Amino acid sequence: MIGLSSSDLVGEKVLSMDFGVGVITAIERIDAREEDYYVIEYGKKNVKNYFPIKNNKKIRFVSSKELLEQSLKSFRERSDLRKFSSSKERQSHFDSAFGLKIEQITTRIFELSSVDKRSLKEQNVIDKLLETLELECSIVFKMNASDSKEFVAKFYSDKK
Repeated sequence: MIGLSSSDLVGEKVLSMDFGVGVITAIERIDAREEDYYVIEYGKKNVKNYFPIKNNKKIRFVSSKELLEQSLKSFRERSDLRKFSSSKERQSHFDSAFGLKIEQITTRIFELSSVDKRSLKEQNVIDKLLETLELECSIVFKMNASDSKEFVAKFYSDKK
C-alpha cells in the first residue's frame, strides 16, 4: 500500500494465515519496543492482535480484483517450473511460503502442485496456501466459502 499514510490504512482488510480476515482498526506505538503496530480485529472470533508494521510476514493486504484475476490467469498459463538441486533446498524454499503477496502465493501453489512426492510438511503448506487463496477469492469476488473453494479448485486441478 505504497503512498498511503497510516491513517489511510485504518479500515483496510488484511489476511493472516493464522486468523483469517481482519480489519485494521488502528495503528499504535508500543513504547517499550519503540515500534508502530497494526491493531487488527477479527470480527467473529472476537480477537484483536498487534502486528509490527516493519518486516511483517504474518499478514498481508487483500488484493485488488484486477491483481487477483491476473494472478489466477498467470497461474493457469504457467509452464515454467523451478528446479531444485535437493529435497532440502526444495523444503527450505517452501518453508518461506507464508507472508507472501498473491502473485507469490499462486507461484508457490503452482510449484508445489508439480511435485510428485510431497512431504507431509509440503502438503500442509500447499493446503494452507490454497485455503488462503480460497478465502481471498471469497472476499474479492464476493463468493460464499463453498463457491470460492470450487472456483480455486478449477484453477488448481487444471495444473495437476
